[in-house]
Amino acid sequence: MPIRIYKNNNSFGVRYPTMPMLLEGTIWNGDNWASGGRKIDWSKAPFQMQYEGFQINGCEFGNQECYSNNFWWNTRDYLDLTPHEKRVYKYVKKHYMYYDYCSDRGQFFNECQLI
Repeated sequence: MPIRIYKNNNSFGVRYPTMPMLLEGTIWNGDNWASGGRKIDWSKAPFQMQYEGFQINGCEFGNQECYSNNFWWNTRDYLDLTPHEKRVYKYVKKHYMYYDYCSDRGQFFNECQLI
C-alpha cells in the first residue's frame, strides 16, 4: 500500500525526481505543527523503526526502455490503484495521517492542485 502517490506530472509544471534517490527515515518533534495537537510521549523513547520486506524497483533516468511494458510498473494493472486499494488508502489517510503539506494553508505546491 502506498504511503503517498506521486505521479510524474512534469507536463503540468510539477517537478519530478530525475536524480538517484535514497530512502531515509527520521523522527522529528512535530508537536507544534504535525501532530494535530498531540504531544510526543518522550517517556517511550528511544523510538525505533525498521523496514521489513522492503523492495524498490526502478530504472535509470532517461532510459527509454523504462517506458516499455517489459517492466511491471508500466502495465495496465499498475497505472492506478484498484477500487479496494483506493478505499484502504483513503481510510489510512483519514485515520493515521496527521500532516499533509497539500492541506497546509500558506503553502502552494503545483502537485496539490492535481489531486
